[in-house]
Amino acid sequence: GIFASAPSQMWRWLSSRLAAMVFLEHALDAAALVRLSEDGRRGAAKSAALQSPLLQGWMNHVQNMQLHFTKDVTYKPPADKHYKFEVKWFEQKVDHINKQHSGRFWQRYFVYENFTETELDRTDYPLFVFCGAEQGDIYLEWQNFGFMLDVAREHGAKVLYLEHRFFGQSKPYGAEAFELSPDRVGLLSIEQSMADYVEIIKEYRGQGPVLTFGGSLSGTIAAMMRIQFPTLIDMAFASSAQVLGVVGVADQFAWRKRLTDNFAELGGADCPGLVRRGFNAFVWRNPAKLREAFGICEKDVPDAHWDMLLGMAWQELENLGNFPYPAHTSGIPLACTQMREVGPADDAKIFAKLLNLGPGGR
Repeated sequence: GIFASAPSQMWRWLSSRLAAMVFLEHALDAAALVRLSEDGRRGAAKSAALQSPLLQGWMNHVQNMQLHFTKDVTYKPPADKHYKFEVKWFEQKVDHINKQHSGRFWQRYFVYENFTETELDRTDYPLFVFCGAEQGDIYLEWQNFGFMLDVAREHGAKVLYLEHRFFGQSKPYGAEAFELSPDRVGLLSIEQSMADYVEIIKEYRGQGPVLTFGGSLSGTIAAMMRIQFPTLIDMAFASSAQVLGVVGVADQFAWRKRLTDNFAELGGADCPGLVRRGFNAFVWRNPAKLREAFGICEKDVPDAHWDMLLGMAWQELENLGNFPYPAHTSGIPLACTQMREVGPADDAKIFAKLLNLGPGGR
């Protein structure tokens, strides 16, 4: 999505060009799938979808995310597009919201100014800002985002890559960043990260427009920066951004409702009620009944183990509800039938049936 208030014809043209590129790529992929499906060649349609640059890029992002946390990215840009960023550090507030919290930490970010160096006194340069998020260590990622750099080169922009707090080397409290402590509550939030980025952007903003970039959570932050700080951010390019889940923008529980509706439509009107009974068995926990339902031998089961079983049930429900179509391939009807076998007083057995665990399960 693109949020823009273009200050000149050039920026109006740029926003329309970016939007057209995204729309055209989606349209071409969609049109190819429709034509193939109409011909009845489902195998070819599936192959075309898997070869889509959009899908391949998303799959690479998901599959390699954990790898990027631990290993160097092997991507090597072309010789004429090798961008050497300068590493910088910014002394940042630990808490921008609680003014009584006086803690500070050093936030890492990267700067590329070569596109503007030909005019040393220039102040009207555009500022392109990549909003780091769950990429982890941004040092391992920045060379993978060539699109933003290509546009920056074309328009003589200054480029910033910002590392998200609590990721990479930008850790409040250092090695103790993830200790379970009351003074950590509320520090890892979109509001705090946006406040971080505002402070850095103010240091580099010139007379030209400021654009934020990002994809996935980075895209959410990029878009919300434009929404929350419209006098600072002129445009946002947000790819696959979960904007509709942000409080105040849309119903944050819409996704759960869609899953619930899927179970009601495909598994029967009573199925969501069965699921709620399964959750109640863990909320109002009776260890003896749960041990019997899941066939657990140990007498004393730690709460963490019950939470793990509940998480497995959550995962199964999400998986079933997320891929319900075509209806004849959905696992929802069978799952609801299994849970329906439980008697009215045996709520503890509902999720055991869902997961095929316990006596008679796998």
